[in-house]
Amino acid sequence: MGYGADGRVRRRNQRSARPGDGDHGLLQPDAHAHDRGRIPKLVGGLETVAGEDVAIVADAPRWKTVLFDLDGTLINTIPLIVATFHRTFEHFGVQAPDDEVMKSWIGLTLEDTFRPVAGEDAADEWVAVYRKFNQEMHDDAVAPFPGVDRVLADLEAAGCTVGVVTAKLPEMARRGLRVCGLPELSPLVGNGDVERHKPAPDPVLKALELVGAEPVGGAGGAVYVGDAPTDIQAGNAAGVDTVGVTWGAATREQIDAAHPGQVATSMAELHKILLPGG
Repeated sequence: MGYGADGRVRRRNQRSARPGDGDHGLLQPDAHAHDRGRIPKLVGGLETVAGEDVAIVADAPRWKTVLFDLDGTLINTIPLIVATFHRTFEHFGVQAPDDEVMKSWIGLTLEDTFRPVAGEDAADEWVAVYRKFNQEMHDDAVAPFPGVDRVLADLEAAGCTVGVVTAKLPEMARRGLRVCGLPELSPLVGNGDVERHKPAPDPVLKALELVGAEPVGGAGGAVYVGDAPTDIQAGNAAGVDTVGVTWGAATREQIDAAHPGQVATSMAELHKILLPGG
C-alpha cells in the first residue's frame, strides 16, 4: 500500500510492516522502534530451540491487569488514519493540516477532533465521512506491530487480565484485532462506552470496573500502555501505572512530556517491563 498524491491509499496485499512500503511508510513502524531479535517463548511446556527441546517457564507479571491502547500501540494504523484525514479534508474542500498535526489528534475521539475544525453543527457529518473512507481502506491497511502477538500471549500465559482502551468504536477495534490475527481482548472499552473519553480517566476506570480491578498501580495492580500523550494522561488520572511506547503517533519528547511511569522504545523492552522475570 502507498499513499498517493491524491490523498488516497493505494492498496497492496501485504499484511505486515516492512521497510519501504508506501510513499508515507504505510504499514511501516519506525525502523528504530523494533527489536527484531528473538523474544523467548515464556509459556509452560517445551519449545524447540536449535533442534533441542527446552523447558519454558512463564514469567511473573509486574501488573495483574494490563490495558493497552490500540492504534499505534498494538496495531499499526497510523498511516491509514492520516490518509483517511486527507481524504476527509479533500471531500469537504478544506486544506488539510500537516501530517504531524493530524498525528497529534490520534488518541482523541473523532467527535473531539472535528468539532474545532468543522464546528459543532457539521462535526457529525465529518465523522460519518471519515468513518466511511476508513472502513473502505481498513482491512488492507492495518498490520500488527512485530512481536506484539508474543507479548499478548505471554501476558495471558502469566495469568494477566489483558484489555484494550481505545478512542475508536468498539466494533472497529475488534475488527482491527481480528484482521491482524490478534486475540479479541477483554475488556474492550471504546468510543460510546463512557461519556468522557481520553485524556479523561473514564475509559480506563470503566475497563477496570468491568473486570473488578482496583484503579491502583504497583505490584499486582494495573497499568495502561499507549503511544499518545492522551493515553498517558488518562492512565495517570485514573491512578494506574503508565507505560509510553515510541513506535506510534507521538514523538519521544511528546510522550515524556505526559509523564509516563516508564517508556518502551521496542517491543522487546515492553515485554521486559511487563514481564520482568524473563
